[in-house]
Amino acid sequence: MVTLNSSPLSTGSVIPETRFPSLHTVYQSPVDRRSHNGCPNNQAPRKHQKTLSKKFRPRDWQLDHSSIDHSYAKFIIDFTGRDEVAFRAANHYDGDDLPENQRKGHSIVHARQAECDNGSRILATLEYFDHSSVSVPTLDFKIEVLNASEPHDFCESHDESFTARLYVEDGFVDELVLRYHPDLPFNADALHLFDSILLYLRAFPAGDIEMPRDESILNFPPLYRPPRFREDEEIGENEDKALLHAAFERRAVQFPDRVALNFLELEDASSKRAIRRRFTYAEMDALTTSLAEYISVLLGPHGKVGSGVVPILLPTSAELYISYLAVLKAGLAFCPLPIEAPPQRLQDICDDLQPRVMIGKESFRHKIPGFSDTTEQSSPMKWIDIDNFVRMRTQEGLPIDSSTSPRTLAQPDESDVAYIMYTSGSTGKPKGVQITHLAATCSIAAHAASTILPSASDGIPRFFQFAAPTFDPSLMEIFVTFSTGSTLCSASRDLTLTNFEAVVSELEATVMMATPSMAALLRRSELPSLRSLWTMGETVLRKNIDDFARTSDDAEASELCNAYGPTEGSINCTLLPHFHPEDRGSIIGPPLSTCSLFVLDSKSSDLRPVPRGFVGELAIGGPQVSVGYLNRPEQNAKAFVVSPRFGRLYLTGDKARIVTDRKGQHVLEFLGRIDTSQVKLSGRRVDLGEIDTVVSSCPGVKEAVTVSYKRFAKQPGSEEAVCFIVLDRADDHETVKTGCRENVARYLPSYMCPSKYFVLSQMPRSLAGKMDRKSLARMVEQLWQGENQDSSSPSSDNEMMSGTSIDEEGHEIEDLICLLLSQLVGSQTAMKSNTNLFSLGIDSLRAIRFLQLARDSGITELNIADVLGGVTPSDLADMVVNRRKRSGEGLNSTQTLHDALRSWDDFRAAHLMSCSETLALPAEHITKILPTTATQSGMLTSFLRSSPQESKSSSHSLNYGEDSFLQETIFTILFIISIPPLTYQSSKMLG
Repeated sequence: MVTLNSSPLSTGSVIPETRFPSLHTVYQSPVDRRSHNGCPNNQAPRKHQKTLSKKFRPRDWQLDHSSIDHSYAKFIIDFTGRDEVAFRAANHYDGDDLPENQRKGHSIVHARQAECDNGSRILATLEYFDHSSVSVPTLDFKIEVLNASEPHDFCESHDESFTARLYVEDGFVDELVLRYHPDLPFNADALHLFDSILLYLRAFPAGDIEMPRDESILNFPPLYRPPRFREDEEIGENEDKALLHAAFERRAVQFPDRVALNFLELEDASSKRAIRRRFTYAEMDALTTSLAEYISVLLGPHGKVGSGVVPILLPTSAELYISYLAVLKAGLAFCPLPIEAPPQRLQDICDDLQPRVMIGKESFRHKIPGFSDTTEQSSPMKWIDIDNFVRMRTQEGLPIDSSTSPRTLAQPDESDVAYIMYTSGSTGKPKGVQITHLAATCSIAAHAASTILPSASDGIPRFFQFAAPTFDPSLMEIFVTFSTGSTLCSASRDLTLTNFEAVVSELEATVMMATPSMAALLRRSELPSLRSLWTMGETVLRKNIDDFARTSDDAEASELCNAYGPTEGSINCTLLPHFHPEDRGSIIGPPLSTCSLFVLDSKSSDLRPVPRGFVGELAIGGPQVSVGYLNRPEQNAKAFVVSPRFGRLYLTGDKARIVTDRKGQHVLEFLGRIDTSQVKLSGRRVDLGEIDTVVSSCPGVKEAVTVSYKRFAKQPGSEEAVCFIVLDRADDHETVKTGCRENVARYLPSYMCPSKYFVLSQMPRSLAGKMDRKSLARMVEQLWQGENQDSSSPSSDNEMMSGTSIDEEGHEIEDLICLLLSQLVGSQTAMKSNTNLFSLGIDSLRAIRFLQLARDSGITELNIADVLGGVTPSDLADMVVNRRKRSGEGLNSTQTLHDALRSWDDFRAAHLMSCSETLALPAEHITKILPTTATQSGMLTSFLRSSPQESKSSSHSLNYGEDSFLQETIFTILFIISIPPLTYQSSKMLG
């Protein structure tokens, strides 16, 4: 057990900056924090402080001087959600009972919180520092103890601290005064903060703190039935059961000839020609009913409705959506399987599900180890080749029979499971989240009720389905679209990831969803039809906000919607439509109508909400909460709890606070994970304990701890897993590391496999003896650089030599590819042609960005699989040359490459002297002058457009409608801003 310790005045420690958190949604800092050394004589105060106070009856509250600073420290820690804080303390009361370090005077108090063995957190240390002995950062909190009988002269108008003052008479508190800058809390927030401070100061450390009236509760009680779809209101339809597929069936009757699905795919594996597959609502309804009947026949009389799960081993495809609807119509639940997962992981999921039927592509069937031959009547699990089924019922060139077949399918109950999604689990195996029809339908209907999807020219919204099948937001995309009679637009994964913008534009999508990291790659000028972007899975980036958020209600303007929700809460629990351009990216909005949200005190045993504005653990209540994990009773008991007051809740493990938006509405702010063992990798929640378990099972490994590391600090979505291991004997390090890589590849999907292993003699631990992941995370940067001077350098340990000789054209392509890769990863040295792209940290996001750069430079022959195939720049150049030779495009492409390479040199030559003069640097010291990246361009454009109009007209002439301006803007922003005579016109520079 960690004991509370109060240290005397000391020196040498680092004081943590402690700011007052924003209790509203605005992005800017709430106060212009300029330092004030006393009261300036000739400067009028900007704003006077506000005051709240309370008088106490004589001898009602005896002040405990030994605990007052601890009480205030505890308040700040709970309010800010930080484990380490500091504040100013001033004592003007000279009592004989005061400890030496609290006698009259001023000091800085540094407080730390620690975790105990049982997982609770307590205030562990309190240190006092003299102002003159330490470097004092910004500290917004202050506490003062004053003698009530003595006059006090304060410089009030310029003190921006949040200050609690206790006026003391004969050892008893006479009055509590709270003084605060008016831009810190709103008036309503200040009132309940005053109540909270009073409770902390009086109760701590005697016992539990009785929370004030203003608790962190949103939308309780929620709706327990799904809200009606607007389309049902038009036809006066009332649903009896809340079934996930029921709204689709109603839309098939309401809009039989409307296009339900518009899918783009390659004609065949060797073709570059894309073809469209269109299905109307009537055709989809008939086809899915036929498949549902076939599933029922396979199961026979023993197939009980509502009790079976059908795994679906398919990529994004028309057959995927057909399978989902058919399984639901058959009264069963579907479970998408990760096609990229290793066979053992797929087998673990199948062992958990115990299915009797599986749907998939025949080419994927081998991925399930030991799958029985379905031609035998005795086979325990039947296989449905979905490609063959759809092909037989949609003969080439013939329409689908859309006549209504006799209803032979029994409907499930709304309490039956509709789907199961597998997420990462700490035991080393994934866990299946079970979502009922009622929970899923509530989520889909609440999404649809929260905002209106933007329509295309024909008046019908077109939703682009982008999320992977095993990422549950994909179900929001699919079923919000089908439930509202909209058109689902989608494409095969290879097409989408190779040229994302072209696919979205070709399908004329009006709305799409993406993680903020992926959305940061979007170029608005390349997406003319897109009018609404939904983000989820990560904190919204400023580029997303600058590109899509708007303030007006102009129907033609773009819109940014932000949503949040764990899989256990049925996709999303919050949705913020019309994200304001000046809001913080961590604002996740109000709850959906069928969700209740609670910010709970994680240290309380009775699931008590914290005061509004305080940080706590987010819990979800209402009908959207999952019924639990499949076959995981111990994990269910930890994650799903019952409150006598609020009912059944899911504890998310996320930190959050309630803030107030510009309309006065209470919304939620997401503040990260409480437990550092759960992180986001590639936008997906990953329990690092699962990676630890797999690595620990490797021969020679005594202990393993994994952390998340952001190798490219300025690139969104670049987090990767890094694993620390302790050996159980003096084995060869490289041999053990190789064994670890082979083992994780056998059990884990690629995005969960550690990119680096470090061997330690022992693991760092906290004061309570627990594994200290935070310390390990801080060690990664230093260890990585020590082991490999530049992990993104061409001289990486993972380089492979290419054995293919290439001609002159190939060398030029190779040079350009190396240049583009250098720009992508921010390398300051020339890229080598034999550098393995894996060693550069090229994941799917960076591969998409590389393909954008390549296309802009005239290289159109590469696809996403080429870049992610563990190749080198030389290998990529070979592919381009060979494909051009086969297509006979070599000559024209070579000229394009000559032009592109020359453009880079011309660009540097054109701006070298100007940069040299403006930056006061010798020209020979400037090695590169490059066009801006998309992020830099967005930041620059936002700055220029926000400048005063006269500055724009005198300094810059911008054609805002053309993004080529962004491509030709010089890298050095200082250079651009400081030369008024230059006028930048739009002209394509590359390709």
